[in-house]
Amino acid sequence: MIADYDCLQPQMELDISLAARVELGPLLERAYWELSNRGLLIAARWAADAAAGLDVTWESLPLAPLPLKGMQAKSYFDNREYLRAWNIVGEGCNDLPTLFLRLFARYHAGEERKEDASTCTNALLNTDEDNSSGINNNNNNLLGLKTSTGPVNPYLEEIMAELVVSEQDAFTKYLRGIIYRAKGQPDRAREILMESVTEYPYNWSAWLELKSCLTRLIDTEEVITTLSQKFKSLSNGHNVMLALFLCHANEEMDPAHSARVLQQKLFKFFPKLSSLLTLLARIYNGEGQYTLATELFERVIKEDPYRLDDLDAYSNLLYVTEQKAKLAYLAQHVEATCKYRTESCCIVANYYSLDEAHEKAVVYYKRALVMNRNYLAAWTLMGHEFIELGNPQAAIESYRAAISIASYDFRPWFGLGQAYEVLGMHYYGKYYFQRALALRPGDVRLWDALGNCYELLFQDHEALNAFQQAFDISNGDVYYGYRLGTLYDRVRDYELANKYFTACAEQADKIDSEREEGDANEWPSRAQLWLAQRALKKRDYITALAWATKVTRGTRDMLEEARSIEHTARVAAETT
Repeated sequence: MIADYDCLQPQMELDISLAARVELGPLLERAYWELSNRGLLIAARWAADAAAGLDVTWESLPLAPLPLKGMQAKSYFDNREYLRAWNIVGEGCNDLPTLFLRLFARYHAGEERKEDASTCTNALLNTDEDNSSGINNNNNNLLGLKTSTGPVNPYLEEIMAELVVSEQDAFTKYLRGIIYRAKGQPDRAREILMESVTEYPYNWSAWLELKSCLTRLIDTEEVITTLSQKFKSLSNGHNVMLALFLCHANEEMDPAHSARVLQQKLFKFFPKLSSLLTLLARIYNGEGQYTLATELFERVIKEDPYRLDDLDAYSNLLYVTEQKAKLAYLAQHVEATCKYRTESCCIVANYYSLDEAHEKAVVYYKRALVMNRNYLAAWTLMGHEFIELGNPQAAIESYRAAISIASYDFRPWFGLGQAYEVLGMHYYGKYYFQRALALRPGDVRLWDALGNCYELLFQDHEALNAFQQAFDISNGDVYYGYRLGTLYDRVRDYELANKYFTACAEQADKIDSEREEGDANEWPSRAQLWLAQRALKKRDYITALAWATKVTRGTRDMLEEARSIEHTARVAAETT
């Protein structure tokens, strides 16, 4: 059965009045200051955008300055002199913002050392445009990846030891959450991150870190239930932030609900927040509503032409819809804006992929990963390119790297399933398709892939269940009706086979009126032929003749067999 998402849709009392927006303004202004002083630059930028997105004015609050050591540490941090920032503060600091900045700088210094030690990064730096496919490389580890036993941040234990004996606030808890996740303790990370966002909800980076810990549907259920109960008695600002988080967390699992919350509440609260528009565009894109998604992306580009965030998602849409001219223009635009952004490299790679220049696409995905090894989209899309290049082993390494970064994303799990299918390893493919479905149970493509896998393994009853799910989700698509009929025929359940073949065959006229040509026309014709064959075997000549005369599309062999059945049934009907 498809998952019930009621638990992911808590009923929240959200005040979206003008007064509530004015009240939130100074809180977001203070949040920008608090976050910026601690070196949380992404969260600070988000707070500034959110404050502007309210489209109201308010009276600013007085803000406390950093102490001298904090000012020095912040200036070093901003210039990426992380060890210098850590050292200037020293141990025993009693000012919590400065203490956080000291430990956060140490964490970033450790991340830089981890990257330096990464064999993956070293391999990617040696990009060879003439051999980007990796076909002639060692098949055991084509990308030089160490996805499970790679280098780690050397300062994690040291930072955690200092955090444990320090005074705790929402920010130190956020840092502890990061470290727990880095150490492979997602349950502990979720627990401490929930405490952090409850105490201080305006750190958007904490919410994103919490989302990255949601590797299973049951984890999402637990987090949403717990936070919904806690936030009931808290401020409207808390509930606004929770609603924003829920829209992001449910983007894949329950996109329809996320879209409703965005349109009915959050767009009214933040009428000028671009990130909400791009979130809705991503939801529309994932649901196949490409026209609506395109309109939203183009609106964002018009209003904020030099904003590169999420434009890689727009390029994915243009790729899927094969809008080559628009994708070429977008690639030129982002390269002119900032060619050294990861998003820019990914967009250019997508253009080359659409142009079937797969080796050049791999080169640009690698460039994106040189700049940001944790860039999930580049790993996943590079895996797709290796599949196109006939190199499934390299694709597997790419997908595994993506999963090591964000195991909550269904795409690399799905990619792994496809790669193992190419290798003919259907048991592995089945496992990875199941993992993808656990994250996105309402996706018809995943049920289709799993059904095909079961069929190849001769697990007919499991295949029937998978295609039944696909049939239900797609509202009775003719293809899945035909697949169900074929499988029921194979297990000799002719009554159910007849039911689905009939449902499929009866849609022929509807398809003919809506489409001129296409694969969809084939399945009703095949169903009609099966029904004619079945009726002929049962000596129901009138029914056989009726179905055979309807077969007007299909292969030459199909049409010849239909004519043969028509002739046989007509003669038999006349002589009885």
